This record gives sequence, C-alpha cells and structure tokens, in this order.
Amino acid sequence: MKIYAAVLSLVVVTILLKAFYQPSDVRELNALLAQQEQLKDYPYQFRVLQIDNGVAVISSPRAAGVSVPAIVKVLDPSLKDLPITDDRIFEAQRRLAEIQSAVGNLVEASPNVSRIRWKLDEEWLRNHGIAFPH
Repeated sequence: MKIYAAVLSLVVVTILLKAFYQPSDVRELNALLAQQEQLKDYPYQFRVLQIDNGVAVISSPRAAGVSVPAIVKVLDPSLKDLPITDDRIFEAQRRLAEIQSAVGNLVEASPNVSRIRWKLDEEWLRNHGIAFPH
C-alpha cells in the first residue's frame, strides 16, 4: 500500500509540475509582455506558451476560419450591435492585428527565439462563444 501511495503521489506531482511550471525564458517573455504599455490594457492577453528549439509558441484569438469581427466584438462590447461593415469594426480589427504584430516582434527579438508560431486560443474562443475550426 505504501508503494502504491508513493507512485500515485509521484504521478500527481509530475502532472502538477507539467501543468503549472513555466521555464524561465517563457516566464521572462510573459513578464516583458505584461510590462508593455500598449498591451497592458488590451482585453486579450497574448502569452508565450512555450519555447522549443528557438520556436516561441504564442497564444492568439485569431486564425483562418475564425470570424475576426466576432472576436473584436468580444474584445470591445461597445461594438456588439454594429454591422461588420462599420468603420469602428475595421479599426478594431486593425488594432488587433497591430497588437498581435507588436507581440510577435517583442518575442522574436529575444535571443532565445529564432521564429514564432501562433497557436489558436481555443479555450478563450469557447469561453466567449466564438465558433472555430476543429
């Protein structure tokens, strides 16, 4: 029984470490992003998920097949009832692209990063009722 408890404890600790541990380079980049004035108040918080062989994986609400007007209407609820042809929708889409580009540039400037890859934040989309390709 003691061996079973020890093995089970080891498995639980391993799962918790994998779920909550962030390597220092990932933590540092996320701290850098959190300090950026233009990103602080943006409703979506881009974050570095991992760095593997110089490739930084960054979360994003944008991807092919995902309605960008739907995303910006969640990011800015004041746009909710506007038609997608409204100039404010276009401006919000431009701002989202600008913010995402700034995030990519900041992360790519890190000496540990040779390129970036965007990963669709499916959980965020699901939590906000936005359909996405599976």
